[in-house]
Amino acid sequence: MYTIGHQSYAPVLRLKQGEYLALADLRPDVAGHVIPHLIPPPPKERDPEKGRPLTPEEMVYETGRRVAMYWPYRPCFLDPRFLFTALGVEGSAGWLGRLFKVATESGGRPVPVFTLEDYEGDRFSGIGAVIDGAGVGVGIRLTLTDLVDINLRDRLHQVLLKRIRVKPDSCTLILDMTEADLSLPDTDELLAAFHMQVMEVGLWHSVIFQGTSYPEKNPAPAGGRIEVPRLEWVTWKNAALSDPIVRRGLLFGDFAADSAKFNFGKGGRTIPHYRYAGPSNWTVVRAAKDVPLRVAMPALARSIVESDIFAGRGFSIADRMLQDTALELSGPGNATTWRRINIGHHITRVVTDLGSTLDFAITAHVEEAPAHQGSLFGI
Repeated sequence: MYTIGHQSYAPVLRLKQGEYLALADLRPDVAGHVIPHLIPPPPKERDPEKGRPLTPEEMVYETGRRVAMYWPYRPCFLDPRFLFTALGVEGSAGWLGRLFKVATESGGRPVPVFTLEDYEGDRFSGIGAVIDGAGVGVGIRLTLTDLVDINLRDRLHQVLLKRIRVKPDSCTLILDMTEADLSLPDTDELLAAFHMQVMEVGLWHSVIFQGTSYPEKNPAPAGGRIEVPRLEWVTWKNAALSDPIVRRGLLFGDFAADSAKFNFGKGGRTIPHYRYAGPSNWTVVRAAKDVPLRVAMPALARSIVESDIFAGRGFSIADRMLQDTALELSGPGNATTWRRINIGHHITRVVTDLGSTLDFAITAHVEEAPAHQGSLFGI
């Protein structure tokens, strides 16, 4: 049986290059508090390592391999929701079984996650082959529609007893509130009520809140800067501070520095920008149109590094990369680089701030910037 020990944060991450590189960048003391919820892209997505879309067989193998390579020997949730359409419900026992087998045999510790509807419906023909006798635990994602269903208790009992045949203490529930408007008042009380509701069903292995308020479209104007409230963090923190049961028993989850909308395979021009998480807001800075990246990205990085929101070079590898860009010690990067910085800093920010609520400490490393920093900044 997998265990969630002192993990307290479950970010949803697209299993794309920027995300899995950001995971590998995390310091061990930060990574120890993280259990990522990984969502692989479908095969039609262009793979940056191979420079083309993966074949179905490559998709299965590479996904399993990357889970193990970039998050080795640590538990994670693996959610193949976008693979069913591409790889098929019929025959899913084969490709799902191979996906989890490759990941496990390569050193990963993936826990399968599916919606309650998946367990109830046709997809269970493949799901059953993954969870039957696996001994790794299972995850059930409850949507907002599920959470307000008066039959939720009965549905959970039916799935536990007749489908997956596990006890609640071998199961993680994910309270997916991405469809909720977190700007409304008393959302923290609603979250606490949902938590109490599912705890009355059974003693679960763990329960995770999941939400995001990051906009689906880039909120910053070209050449501009904007602050975006992190309402999911405010919701969870208020609930945790007002209810000790929530504080002890409900893990925090978000979509890192992203929305809950998945735009796989859309193509188009990537917007050069950074999303920098602070204690309560994201600061989003966006390049002006028609400015070369070699000019735009160092300027954007400097706008963060020279401000009071910068956490410091030693805060994370992502912050070091950001400052190196500001100092023009490295190139402007590309979409993968910017996402790697956004995600790596965000995860470290969340874990650090969770520590102040849950009574553990993450200490930033002391790392001085290069000696010629002042001249480059014009100081």
